[in-house]
Amino acid sequence: MLACIVAALGLGTPAPAEPPAPLSGPRVSTPATPAPTLVERTMDGSVHRAEPTPEHAALRLLDLADDTRRGIDDALLRRARLLDEFVAGNLGLLVKFGAAAASGDRADQFALLLEAAHKLRPLLEPGPLQNQIEDLLPEPPRRQFRALLDEYRAALVREHRRDNPRAPRVGVLFAEALQSLGREIEQAFARQNNAGEILFRYATDGLGLDRHQARVVREAVARFAERGGEDASEEAKRDLFISVMFVLTESQRATLIERFKGG
Repeated sequence: MLACIVAALGLGTPAPAEPPAPLSGPRVSTPATPAPTLVERTMDGSVHRAEPTPEHAALRLLDLADDTRRGIDDALLRRARLLDEFVAGNLGLLVKFGAAAASGDRADQFALLLEAAHKLRPLLEPGPLQNQIEDLLPEPPRRQFRALLDEYRAALVREHRRDNPRAPRVGVLFAEALQSLGREIEQAFARQNNAGEILFRYATDGLGLDRHQARVVREAVARFAERGGEDASEEAKRDLFISVMFVLTESQRATLIERFKGG
């Protein structure tokens, strides 16, 4: 009867324990490999926030087939490009949001957040990042992915409830999701800045460049970024200045010079 129940549950028939071989000496047990987890602690015991999002961090812990990994990488690359476009096209909004956050003006932050959400619609419309990734994962990695995220988020809720026992789970996770999105935006800003796109957008905003001018200026700024950007040599800065001024009209040059004088 026991054998029938074990077989029905798919557990297999337990193998009898083997006696140790004569003169083999004591058996040494191999320490179990710790299960992968996103829950890591900082020096003060708080949960270390996964970078840039828990979904990205969880994927790094999964052993995936090459074709699955390529599909997910493509999806994450599309997301990164949407974030890059948002950052490059909304520098003024990001500056305002930073100022509102620094001043602690919650009403201003909320209004700017609504504006940002509207402009981030292409990113948000496909739904939560977790769902998008799960749709691309086979089993059992999908279960592992979900379990990693569930454990991590449960730890975050417990952390918040140490200070506020009544903190609602949905509120905690919403706030953490916003912080994750903020980290993604920071990474997008860094990518755009390193490529020279932030400088290009700032310098040429409102100048009315034609297609030829835009191409020449963007290429000049990209070369400048490759030579160090803000930390570039005086020679690199001079080369940028000459390349840009050469292609601009007189009125465009005057506007650009005034812009950099003022900021």
